Amino acid sequence: MAQHLTVLHNQSLATHLAAATDRGRVRPENQDYVDLRFFSERPFNGRKTGLHSGSQDETTRRTFDFAMLVADGVGGGRHGAVASATVGEDMMKALEAAVIDRRLIDDGRDTTIQDTLHEIPLRIHRHLMSMAGERPELEGMGTTLTTACVAWPWLYVVHIGDSRAYLYRNGKLMPLTTDHTVGQALMDRGEPGFQTDQKSPFDNVLWNALSATECSPVPEINRFRLQPEDGILLCSDGLTRHLSAGEISAVLQQGRPVNETCQRLIDDANADGGRDNISVAYGRFCSQLSESCDETILDPDNICGVSDTDLEATAIV
Repeated sequence: MAQHLTVLHNQSLATHLAAATDRGRVRPENQDYVDLRFFSERPFNGRKTGLHSGSQDETTRRTFDFAMLVADGVGGGRHGAVASATVGEDMMKALEAAVIDRRLIDDGRDTTIQDTLHEIPLRIHRHLMSMAGERPELEGMGTTLTTACVAWPWLYVVHIGDSRAYLYRNGKLMPLTTDHTVGQALMDRGEPGFQTDQKSPFDNVLWNALSATECSPVPEINRFRLQPEDGILLCSDGLTRHLSAGEISAVLQQGRPVNETCQRLIDDANADGGRDNISVAYGRFCSQLSESCDETILDPDNICGVSDTDLEATAIV
């Protein structure tokens, strides 16, 4: 059962978010983690954080509104699930703390936000190392992490691994990330035998991950300018192993409510075999509320990580 959230600021733009994750048809457990989090109703010095109209104070109108993430655990056994859940929870807590501490305010120079977003995964890596030091069985566990953070109209993407972020605009699906795999690196270098349309045994070998090892992650941070009617899609490789960009785009073009869109993508991947865990987070920006909007107001603290279920939230920002 999807959870819904409506946060009312003004009538200019509606943001619809949903996320879903599924074990798939083959794997014995789900080691993926997805999360959605609104920050725009958090108290900040007696006021509200988040995006507001131009008449609002500059320090309150340009901080982060929400974030969503996908983490795909690796490491065998249940350790991948521990890694993805730990990283996902740590990431959202760190973002929320940074919003409250005013470290994610766009001052026009962008350097403070970029530095903060780069530092958070490094801190999380130290936490994983500490966990493995206390519990040796967790040594070597790891996860991908792809996070989308929005301070309208800016989208910041924090990316480590081979989960993916896409921008859906004007009927076209455009990648915002590059897979941090050995296969992708060899293809980028133009190595013989590594072409775009060919599969490689190195396609699933990560050179960059958040793990309980001495290898520090290399966060990829990028910023993009959003437009009304845009969509943001995050997914684990359990989706892209089965659906091409064209097939994903065809589902988004149907214009279903965001929670139905997430579930349709998962159903299509499972219909093709579901060889891995499948996770999807989807955000769509509309110029006005659609008929699918649920105006029930819930506590934003109820918007949290989910597993084998789906979650939907709607906000007007």
